Amino acid sequence: MSLTTIILSLAVGYGQPVDHQQAGCIAQAIWFEARNQPIAGQVAVAVTIMNRVGSNGYPDTPCEVVNQPYQFSYTLRPKQE
Repeated sequence: MSLTTIILSLAVGYGQPVDHQQAGCIAQAIWFEARNQPIAGQVAVAVTIMNRVGSNGYPDTPCEVVNQPYQFSYTLRPKQE
């Protein structure tokens, strides 16, 4: 099973539609946060994102969740002066 298939299966399981762009955001988060981890660690990143999508305390799409400030280390950007 490919990682893309896992991502889309997770999204369907959570009842959230995930288009190509949203799947790309999840895949990017997995790459930067867990690329050196076994598949279980990579799936855990996707599950975390989808749990947040389903929570009232977070945005409604994977891309919005991933790009929220201070949620994932690779999205941290230096302060603009």
